[in-house]
Amino acid sequence: MSAVALALVTACASHASNDNSSSNSGEATTSSAAPAATDAATAAGSTTINTGNGQVTVNGTIDSSKLGVPVYPGAKPNNQGSLSVNSANGSAAYAGFSTDDSFDKVYQFYKSQLPADAEKMKSSSGNSSMAMFSTKVGSDTVSVEIVSNDKGGTSVAISRGSEK
Repeated sequence: MSAVALALVTACASHASNDNSSSNSGEATTSSAAPAATDAATAAGSTTINTGNGQVTVNGTIDSSKLGVPVYPGAKPNNQGSLSVNSANGSAAYAGFSTDDSFDKVYQFYKSQLPADAEKMKSSSGNSSMAMFSTKVGSDTVSVEIVSNDKGGTSVAISRGSEK
């Protein structure tokens, strides 16, 4: 537990560094320098925790092709960040994105990209809208959540998980 706390404190307090910490339960690596090359799912800085059971990376680069569905064209990584987990039990990836496009435009994009039975929910109340899609990509479950934001744009959260 102390390695996790040290990694998070180090990641928050540093602007351009790489630090490694280890304990009996694993190793934590933090890097707060922005990667030289970025893609749509890259966040500046990351924290990686390696244990004997697997690896967790927070705010690291996630290859958007591994999310299982396309990222909405022009969407940029948002303040929700990204997360990837790999363990003996399975793996998971998550990335959050934002776009200035309307909820309806983003909703129609994912509705056209995913199977007809993938839409699980769509709700609107006043100026707020939300939709959720879930489908299988191979043996993995992929979920897409679309939410209108108060600035007129839209947030998209994509997650993919698999069990071994």
